[in-house]
Amino acid sequence: MVVRELELVKPSMMLDTLTKMPPGLVPFYDKMMEKVQEQPQEDVQQCIRMLSMPTIAYRPLTLEELGSLSLPQAHTSTPHEGDVKWYIERCSAFLTVTEDGFVHLLHQSVKDYFAHSPETTLGSSLAALHHEMALKSIAGMQRTLRRNVYNLDHDGAPVPTRSPNPDPLASVRYSCINWVNHLIDSSSNPEDFADHGLADRFLRSSFLHWLEALSLLRNLSSGITILSNLLSQLQVSPKASVDSTDTDDYKATGESSQFFDLIRDMLRFVRYHKHASGEECWPE
Repeated sequence: MVVRELELVKPSMMLDTLTKMPPGLVPFYDKMMEKVQEQPQEDVQQCIRMLSMPTIAYRPLTLEELGSLSLPQAHTSTPHEGDVKWYIERCSAFLTVTEDGFVHLLHQSVKDYFAHSPETTLGSSLAALHHEMALKSIAGMQRTLRRNVYNLDHDGAPVPTRSPNPDPLASVRYSCINWVNHLIDSSSNPEDFADHGLADRFLRSSFLHWLEALSLLRNLSSGITILSNLLSQLQVSPKASVDSTDTDDYKATGESSQFFDLIRDMLRFVRYHKHASGEECWPE
């Protein structure tokens, strides 16, 4: 990281730059954040978002994914890759892009630095950032997912061995699999999991499109895990509980909410579809 910083200065200024660098990682990162803060305020806010999403993500994000989750976009478009790279360059003391197009925090210590005091460094708590990630994920999926998104020849066609280029799912691959976990980790308002709440509204409007996307991503089994996690989350509600999360037939022991019953039926549907298809193909 020090080397990357020195690459930005003239050779005659290297010694002076080195002597001004504070000892220890935290003071060094503080100094790098001060440089981020020196940019125009609009750019500072975008850089903060660029740093926030990789800090809480469960795996490295691609350029397309990071752009979709971090930058503002029109209703039907995703951010230009050049804009994403431009902001990453503004944060080059903390972020790097590998040859395969994944964005990484430079070191585990960077993640620890942001996660230790996110309100100070990133302007929000970790819970609030997880909620923002969930909201951005849902917005991206609603903007992108549609029936037969890969324009396959017929319903029930096998999943293609190669994704189309450009891939319409490239910006939402992460979101399709991780949106529920971020919503759970946000410790957000219980209304997000209530009837007509955030999760309920998304699944009622986009369930089949989301299921198709998971099939095309060859990750239909994640749908079972995601819906099971939702049911587990709903167990904490006094209105619904579950006898066992290991059986196909979930049974409410108390008064079930409409959303609880919906998730239970969706879980049965996904399990049946996966078993009946024998291979992952997109739903008819």
